[in-house]
Amino acid sequence: MNRLVFLFFLLLVISCHAIASDRHDSFSDFLSNFPDARQYDFQWDGQLMLRAQYTGNVHPTGKEIPQEYLEKFFFFNKTCLDKEKYKYYYGGKYVYEDGVVTIVYRTQKDFVTRFGKGLTEAFATTYHEDGWIDDQLFICPRSAEHRTAIYIEDMKNYVGNHNRVTISVKDTIITHCDKNSVYGTLLSYRAFVRAKTNTLYTEGAYDGYVIEDLVFPRKAFRISDNRDAIGQPYISVSHKRINEAYARLQENPVDSFAQAAYFEAFPDNWDDLVDLYQFRLEPNYDMTMLCNSEQHLKAFFKLDKIGKRNYINKIIDIVDEGEDSPKARHLWNAFREEIALLLSDYEKEGGNCEKLFSCLSSRSTAYQFGFWRFYFGWYYELTKPYELQNLSRRFSWQYPALLSTMKDAYYYYSGKLYDRNTGPRILF
Repeated sequence: MNRLVFLFFLLLVISCHAIASDRHDSFSDFLSNFPDARQYDFQWDGQLMLRAQYTGNVHPTGKEIPQEYLEKFFFFNKTCLDKEKYKYYYGGKYVYEDGVVTIVYRTQKDFVTRFGKGLTEAFATTYHEDGWIDDQLFICPRSAEHRTAIYIEDMKNYVGNHNRVTISVKDTIITHCDKNSVYGTLLSYRAFVRAKTNTLYTEGAYDGYVIEDLVFPRKAFRISDNRDAIGQPYISVSHKRINEAYARLQENPVDSFAQAAYFEAFPDNWDDLVDLYQFRLEPNYDMTMLCNSEQHLKAFFKLDKIGKRNYINKIIDIVDEGEDSPKARHLWNAFREEIALLLSDYEKEGGNCEKLFSCLSSRSTAYQFGFWRFYFGWYYELTKPYELQNLSRRFSWQYPALLSTMKDAYYYYSGKLYDRNTGPRILF
């Protein structure tokens, strides 16, 4: 009996070893079809003519991945559900100390976009040993409206960097076109491979999200305008309303009716604002509103035909429960700067700062606390060490309760001026 048990376990070990060996050989063959992502070679982009662009070090090879390899080494979570719609192609790979990351492209030729036909999406996948998937992340789209370049870089030699591998994306998003020109925005963002765990994550776009607005000659692009044909199914009512109001405002920026219409169309709370202008890295997600956010925000902050108290009250409503996050950092920064500008004329009798304090004083303590929490954030600037002292001196007799709430919020949320061991570094 003992001999039979021994033989059973021996056969089991041999069988598992054979399966593992076969999987290892299959995974090695799978990886061999991915070109290595070589060191980036800085080049001039012929379409942009006067400025340099990433050309990327990962590109679709045009070689289709067999179904057997997709089942074994790629289909993971939701990508498994989409296998009937797409064809999958090898991209590139990068081998590092803790594993390997691959870029796979999947293509759907019949997908109709605003400015052409056909959609390609890139996915990053990390592996541990023998092809076992650690994590997978959508990286970027490619289509007539998304001209993207992917660059994989090893960051292990950078001081203080805890991620070995960074996947950088340069995405030129086409926003609109006319007979002579194509207009777009260059958007840059990164995905990271977390060291040791091989998990993938993104912090959203960086450098202010919208990097640069671009204009191309129409003849440089093979592009067809399908916006009317497809009916813009992804444009919500709020998108349409703000875009139409913004267009009218651009036609006559000083017209009080155009300003009022834009003021009404602009979101009046943080959730709606983020939903409208956030960075969201998802397949088929349209990032046009993200590209428009910089100009839309500038237009809102320049409204001068709206009653100042109405304007200030709307800002207070918007930032309530607002917080910094990678997908909305550009919004957070923009509104903090606008609030700082309102506070800057504290010496002026009846100025914006006094109006702001007056509007805040009519709100509940919770509302006031939320406003100051938003403003102080987690890295209140060292460049303004006396701002709170000045505000306290100016309004202490007029709004004592509001100032008390402001101090409490400052103690909890100011990052650089508050030391956990010694308390606030300045007194007011």
